[in-house]
Amino acid sequence: MKGMYTNEPARPEMTGAEIVLQALRENGVEHIFGYPGAAVLPIYDEIFQQNEIKHILVRHEQGAGHAAEGYARSTGKVGVMLVTSGPGATNAVTSLQNAMADSVPIICLTGQVATDLIGSDAFQECDTVGITRPCTKHSWLVKDVKELAATIHKAFHLARSGRPGPVLIDMPKDMLLQSTYYVAPSADPHVDDNPQLAEDDRQIKANIPLQREREENTGLHYALKRLYMLTRDHAPYIATDTKHYQFAEHFNSPLVSSGFGTAGYGLPAAIGMQIAHPESLVIDIADESSVQATMKELSTAIQYDAPIKVFILNNPNLSLGGKSQKHGSYSNALPDFVKLAEAFGAVGIRCDERDNLDHAIGEMLSVRRPVLFDCRIAG
Repeated sequence: MKGMYTNEPARPEMTGAEIVLQALRENGVEHIFGYPGAAVLPIYDEIFQQNEIKHILVRHEQGAGHAAEGYARSTGKVGVMLVTSGPGATNAVTSLQNAMADSVPIICLTGQVATDLIGSDAFQECDTVGITRPCTKHSWLVKDVKELAATIHKAFHLARSGRPGPVLIDMPKDMLLQSTYYVAPSADPHVDDNPQLAEDDRQIKANIPLQREREENTGLHYALKRLYMLTRDHAPYIATDTKHYQFAEHFNSPLVSSGFGTAGYGLPAAIGMQIAHPESLVIDIADESSVQATMKELSTAIQYDAPIKVFILNNPNLSLGGKSQKHGSYSNALPDFVKLAEAFGAVGIRCDERDNLDHAIGEMLSVRRPVLFDCRIAG
């Protein structure tokens, strides 16, 4: 089709959903971590009609955010998550606050009910901008499809400029269905033409110094030493939930940790790191309580052949504060992690004896599949 007064092809209009995908491509996005819902189905329709951007289906919106964080922190790129309206957006709040606390650049794309339904208490409607304003650098509600592309470009610029952090764009469903002309990043004066990303990904470290657990179990301390000795030649990427364990003296590897203290952060963060570095060894060092918080994301690792290793320092007698705060029946209620791993289709390994530890870690490293390693070595 030619323009009426020119021999140049006429510029076609694009739907809002098409604009979202084009804007993401032009901002260098290769992966999106998301969970679908009615309000964002137009975007999903576009995702599955193209091959440049790969969608990683998580099992919970919190997992999408933590995976995007792990991806961002291990690459220096902006991580992207996509969730639906209402509970989809509210489930993402923990990961947004985590990214805010740790200065991690992520873009959270949320669906919203149609503009004429906003404020009517419609199904799965909530004030996403109001809810997320305290835990993002900025939150936008797009009410004009003509502003959608420019808003996305601004969001990427804001997420990685100054102190990096999370930015949210709330998009009513009708904005995704309406059509307009696409605005490229170079046409937006608020966006840098050549943004500087973070330092080399092999040098990315946790933002918060790790501290020693006051009453760390000597058996688990030994297990960490052996894990380090047996994996150091692999140059692993390491994820962990909190400042509970002292890793600095053991690991000299890219390390991500939740400065916000989010239980369950490590497992989905490890998935994000593994998606970014598919040939690398990625280890999530967790405890028996934190790993249960986001255990469902092991299914994501299985689906996308992400061979993360979850090394569980299983010591129910210790709590995060250094003193046991757990009820006496807590240990009896713990799952069998080996059977749980097998139920997901992963590999389960359990080690109770120091003499068997090196062999068990070696078995873990030899498997190119997700592994739950239940380390129960006593002090």
